[in-house]
Order: sequence, then C-alpha cells, then structure tokens
Amino acid sequence: MKIGFIGYGRHARANLYPSIKFLGYQIHAVCTTSFNSSNLGVKEQEAQIAYQDHKKMLESEQLDAVFISLDPAKQAEITIDCLRAGVNVFVEKSPGTSLSDANSIVQEELNSSKLVFVGYMKRYAPSYQKISELYKNGQIGKLISIDATFSCRNFTTNIRDYLYFAPIHYINLIRSFTDQIKDIKAFANIVDGHFAITISATDVNGICINIDLKATDSWSKLNEQIILTGTNGYLKFNNNENKVIHHINPPRSDKPRWQVLDEIDTIYGSVSTTGSGGNQDLYLRGFIPEVETFMDLVQQKIDINITDAVDNLNTIDMIERILEQVS
Repeated sequence: MKIGFIGYGRHARANLYPSIKFLGYQIHAVCTTSFNSSNLGVKEQEAQIAYQDHKKMLESEQLDAVFISLDPAKQAEITIDCLRAGVNVFVEKSPGTSLSDANSIVQEELNSSKLVFVGYMKRYAPSYQKISELYKNGQIGKLISIDATFSCRNFTTNIRDYLYFAPIHYINLIRSFTDQIKDIKAFANIVDGHFAITISATDVNGICINIDLKATDSWSKLNEQIILTGTNGYLKFNNNENKVIHHINPPRSDKPRWQVLDEIDTIYGSVSTTGSGGNQDLYLRGFIPEVETFMDLVQQKIDINITDAVDNLNTIDMIERILEQVS
C-alpha cells in the first residue's frame, strides 16, 4: 500500500507512526507546512519523499491511504481534500471543531467511493472491546445506567478546546453503549482556569448516563473509570489496570440469597512483560488496533467501520449540546 501522512507533531510521532511501523507498513510520503519538519519525518520514518503542500502531494502521488494528525481546526478541510482526491482517510479526532465541520465530512464521504476513519482509539483498546463484548453478549442483563469519570491535567484555556481535545474520546466511547441521546443537563465550575464538568443525560431507551470530567493539575495522572450497570450485574473498568464483571447467578435453591454463594466477580487483565519492546502500551491504549482496523478496511479485509464520519457527527452533536449549557 502507498501511504501518505500529513502531520509530524508529538502525538503522531509518539503513537501513530510507531503503530504503522509495528504493523509492517511503510510510509511513502510525509507532508507538513515546514520544510525542516517534513524532511525530518522522511528521514526518521524512512519515507521516500517530503511535501510542504498536501494538495501537491495528493496530485503527485497515487496514494491508497492518508493519515492526518493536525490541529483539529485544520483537519476537516484537509479530510475533504483527500476524499476529493480519491484517497481513504484516517483522521485523528476530532476532524473539525463544529457540527458544520462534521456534517461536511459526512456529506463528502457520501459522495465519495472512499472511507473516513476517525481515530477514536479507545473504541479499539482491548479493555473497552472486552467490556463491549461482554455487554453485547448480555452478561449483565439489560443496561440501566452508565457512570464515567475522566480526569487529566489542564492543558487548554477554555472548556470548548478541552472537550474537543481530551474527553471527546470518552464521550465517543460512552455513546457507543447507548442509542440516540435524548436529554442532557450539564454544569461547570471554572476556578483559575481549572475545569470541573458534570453531565447527566438519558438516551431514547431511558438509560441514565452520568459523566464526571475534570481538567486540573490536581489530576496530572490520567484517571479513567467507567461502570456499566445492568439488571443482572455490572462491568467496571479502572485506569486500564483491570476489567471486572460482576454478575448474579439465578438462585439454585430455595434458600434465601444471603445463604448462598451466587455473586461472582471475574477480573480480566494482561500480562506484564518487557518482551513487547515498548509496544504493549500502544496496543492496550488502542493505537495499534485502530491503525490495523483502518488498514484492513482499506484492503477490504473487513467491512465494518465503527468510528466513521456519522459516528463522529453524533459525538460532536453531544459535545455541542453540552457546550450550550456550560460555555
């Protein structure tokens, strides 16, 4: 496959380029607006050619796929340029910073024979895929509520940028367990540039959703937790450390519940090893699996794109509805 990459920032260098290399793919062209940066990318990634203009790259190279990792404000336009050039697109979240951007990408993809894949990596992380598998297999009965916490250091100056840059991943993930969001209430507290946001929502099936977001230096260590509560148990994730399923076996005797052992906890985890060569983190956090999924889609090895342009549109819609109440 002939692959181009637009962007050579910190996230791309730390997570996406290494994931592509781990999977055995070779980058053909690197494009940035800086001569020094694009040439450095070619050298470090052992690519063939550097560009400073993505349109020139698209015109000059017959690419099968393009990765885009830039400032979100620039990504929607470039995604559309790639689709119009007949190239499949992997674009880092979020491709744009408005509903208008998200809608434009959906419409352009509908008019194209190529696909848009949005890099919501948490949807491809083994931990969350295991939770999704257990949930969809009915292991906890009928879902009645979702409780989620996402806390990280503060690296933005306003709530809009924060929502689009950091917890957008988690909001996308939470949405994957629900149908259309019906009602949203959101509250925010801003103290010296630090944010706390509380979100309560329901979907069309009545599932109660509670999301607690914090952007403050107090949480310089990333904190992620999610609990899916069902009618017959719950699923719990805690900071990529363990995944717990708690469920209740149907009574097997006529004794009172407190006299029998029918409560079961199952813990899922991965081995701790140096044998991964440092790639275990990229895999468990979802970067390698998301790149692998995109490559399989491009080569038509699979036909289901779960983080497509429409999925992104629904995520952006939820964020904008939150912002209406806290901005």
